[in-house]
Amino acid sequence: MKNLLGEDISEEKYFESKNDISKRETLKDKFRKQYGFKEGFYCKDCDFFGSYTQQRTWFKCQMFGLSHSSATDIRKSDVACKLYQSTQDSQKTKV
Repeated sequence: MKNLLGEDISEEKYFESKNDISKRETLKDKFRKQYGFKEGFYCKDCDFFGSYTQQRTWFKCQMFGLSHSSATDIRKSDVACKLYQSTQDSQKTKV
């Protein structure tokens, strides 16, 4: 990984510098530390994924929490957490 100046930097150093800048950990950061990532899967395909529309669309995860706060918004393209569950995947394996 390279920084803005093109210098090589480790991922650990990158996250340390990110924490130095923001000085606080977001709810999403805490959730990701707790439940990690499930590579190759995305939130949009998970059974816990939901969208809510009222003049605009918000994407939420039932496991992360449903609130009116933007702090619990997720992206469809986020890499799924280890709580990922999909009935489509289980139906494909049964066939």
